[in-house]
Amino acid sequence: MRVKRSLPVFLAFCVVLGMVLPIFFGQVRRVTEPEGETVVYIQATRQGMAWSGRLAFRLNGVQQWTGSMVPYEVIVRPGVYSLNVTGGGPAGTKLVSVVPVGSQLGHAGETITFTAEFAVP
Repeated sequence: MRVKRSLPVFLAFCVVLGMVLPIFFGQVRRVTEPEGETVVYIQATRQGMAWSGRLAFRLNGVQQWTGSMVPYEVIVRPGVYSLNVTGGGPAGTKLVSVVPVGSQLGHAGETITFTAEFAVP
């Protein structure tokens, strides 16, 4: 009888886990920028072509944020932000630059984009 009573608890756990995991892995995104917040989009290119994969970075500014995969999107408070790449990237390449150089001002309801550019040395 104990197995029958624990089955509903197990099923409820699975449903909750199924709803929460996509949020943690960045698979769920908002359709539009929320009012009063800024969306920061981080991407990478290899030889000018879009690239996705492991890239360690730190977003500095009004809020601090770290990530390990690109493309990446985070919702933050409006303000000035800069991106610092700390590791990773396409195999056999070297980080050439982060565009734009320096900082970007993110206004409420806007999206700002940083691109880490990699090239073969």
